[in-house]
Amino acid sequence: MIAAVLRQSPIIAVDMANSTTTTPLTTTSVSTGVNNGADTNTGATAPELSDLDYFITVLQLSNGRTENQIEDDLLSKANALGISSAPVADKRITSSVESASTVYNARTFSMLSGGSTSTALTTHSSLFGPPTPDPALSSGRQSKDLSFAQYDRYLSVIDPHHNHPKFVKESLKPDNTAQSIFSGKTKRSLFSVKSGFRLRWKKKPPQPLEVIFMPPRCCAQPLAGSIIRDLLSRDAQQEFLKAIIQYSTPWQARIFCSNPSCGEFIPPHQKLDPKYPLNVTCRKCNTRVCLMCKRNAHPTGKDCPEDWELDQVIKSGDNAGWKRCYKCRNLVQLVEGSTHMTCRCKAEFCCTCGGVWDANTGCPNFCDGEEEMERRKRDERVQLAEYKEEKAVQEAAAAAASVERLEAEERTRNKVDFSNLAEMQQQEMDRFLEFAEQGKEHMRARFVEQKEVLMKRHAEQEEKMQDKHARTVSQLEDRQVAAEMDLRNTLEASERSVKIRLKHMEAYCDGLGRSSGNSSPDSSNQHHRVVTERDLRELGQQYNIRDGMERSHQAKINVMRDRQAKRMEELMDRQETEFENLLDRHRDELDELATHAAQEEEGLGNTFTARKAKLVRRWELAIEILRKELAAQDGVKYAPIPTPTWPEKKIKEFSSTK
Repeated sequence: MIAAVLRQSPIIAVDMANSTTTTPLTTTSVSTGVNNGADTNTGATAPELSDLDYFITVLQLSNGRTENQIEDDLLSKANALGISSAPVADKRITSSVESASTVYNARTFSMLSGGSTSTALTTHSSLFGPPTPDPALSSGRQSKDLSFAQYDRYLSVIDPHHNHPKFVKESLKPDNTAQSIFSGKTKRSLFSVKSGFRLRWKKKPPQPLEVIFMPPRCCAQPLAGSIIRDLLSRDAQQEFLKAIIQYSTPWQARIFCSNPSCGEFIPPHQKLDPKYPLNVTCRKCNTRVCLMCKRNAHPTGKDCPEDWELDQVIKSGDNAGWKRCYKCRNLVQLVEGSTHMTCRCKAEFCCTCGGVWDANTGCPNFCDGEEEMERRKRDERVQLAEYKEEKAVQEAAAAAASVERLEAEERTRNKVDFSNLAEMQQQEMDRFLEFAEQGKEHMRARFVEQKEVLMKRHAEQEEKMQDKHARTVSQLEDRQVAAEMDLRNTLEASERSVKIRLKHMEAYCDGLGRSSGNSSPDSSNQHHRVVTERDLRELGQQYNIRDGMERSHQAKINVMRDRQAKRMEELMDRQETEFENLLDRHRDELDELATHAAQEEEGLGNTFTARKAKLVRRWELAIEILRKELAAQDGVKYAPIPTPTWPEKKIKEFSSTK
């Protein structure tokens, strides 16, 4: 039984024989330094992304078991029961992503073609008969049509202002004077270019909905046709030119083969099939495709069901026959008494099948012959009978399948094992949501705490810098005051010196005048002082110095104050710049923290999304294994039970972290 294999996991551990209880929810605290044999995510730095906590809390694993081991056990059990557990690969889109017509490749709305099951196995539809030979299908014509002249025309259309090199039929002679990367002496460069093209052309796997850039470019310039021709092989050239024809065709006019196993692009050509002018034929599998709906061609004489205009005209009650012209696509009304219709564009065609009218033979499908019309009616009656018979068989099979499905669903509802499995999966989903919510809240709380610590550190740094700046300003002010006091003391000493010198000079000159007026007999014996013109000039200079001393001293003080003010301003500017740089660094750190928080929240969302997808896949596989085991045990079929429904509100909140 499955419970014997998965006894350690509450995901699908169902004792289908005896037990009807579920594994109780347990929460185990595990140190981050313990590995316990779990596949811990070494690349994840967030503690909320720990695989070990997820294994123990949500999956409730023990004894070192991991999620991969559980999946391996499931896969081995599924393979033993013959259950395919391989993931469904993405279907390759063979047509261009720009074409809106490719969605109709595998569908048909023809009433009689609904019962055909050999569309993908035959080269033509069994309803319409073999296709008319098309002269454009020969390999000689195809190889003649595909040339690099079409690539040059394509370049001239997409970039008319660029001077594209013309297609060179003969190789140019090598010029030894100027070597390029494609010259004979640069084989390594040529090899690298060829390797790059081959890797891009052949080895790169196609991705669904991949945007393909055409034409190939180098340094934002389209490559010349001669270069591409020299680099690609013959087969690669044909594939490349087919792609050029496809890209040269407007996406509204692109038509692809409606055969699901083919999907080949059908290039437009001027040659019409006179029997089926509103159809085109695939050159690869000869499947005919309708030009109107871009699906499988309709039976001869049947209008396209996607021709809404023609359908509305017919439903309006006008009994006169209407047909769409194959040339101008206008509706043409039938003239009474004739099966020959002529459009205003001079195109002539048959009113029954729409074939191009021939002046000598008439309708190419011989719709005017009674035997041909009778044969068509018989074929349509036979095909309609086969279609009705097959439809009745399908309806009977569908009814039997519906009854069998209802019985299987009833047996599933009455089986306790399915109820136990559904209950366990529901409990596991609840644990998963609770664990995800706790992880998200813990991560947000952790980042809030980190932000608070960071902002506190920023505030301390800003306060320290402001205190440092204040002390620096105070010290500069003290030095400036001391310098001004020193200057004042120096100036006062200079002023005192000038006054003393002036006093002595005045006394010298005044004493000479008094001695000349009061001469005595003893004076003749003393040395007579003589006041010269020079002494008088020096005395006058001292008077001038005394008179301008106050103004000169104040000017020196003002000059010093200006220099001190400039130094103070420079200091304030430097401090302001330093403080702004500090604030910028703080803002950058906060932004970096916010970015890191957003990245970790996105990683948390991606991790839990991947875990949820793996969990749902294991649920589905467990349900299928249980169905197979019970079917083998009881000999009856059981219907699958749905997996637990994830609450939409929780999923939206959970996805908002991505």
